[in-house]
Amino acid sequence: YKRKLALNLEISVLKKSIRGASGMVFRQELKSMKRVLRRLKYTEADDVVSMKGRAACGIDSGDELVLTELIFDGVFNDLAPEVCAALLS
Repeated sequence: YKRKLALNLEISVLKKSIRGASGMVFRQELKSMKRVLRRLKYTEADDVVSMKGRAACGIDSGDELVLTELIFDGVFNDLAPEVCAALLS
């Protein structure tokens, strides 16, 4: 019985360690994502979402960041509505 308690305690300690390590990985991933959004001007320096970021949030199909970059670079300005519809469908 004592051995079982010791093993259960060791399991609990190891589970906490795993949770802590995965939390660090997720924090680093989030930090990297925020850095990319800041560099692409989707957020301001204080992590406030910019107009470009709000536009990307409104796009729910395809690759939001690529499509937002195309829109803000004016790629669709000279295209006919039919051509835009064909490209985006």
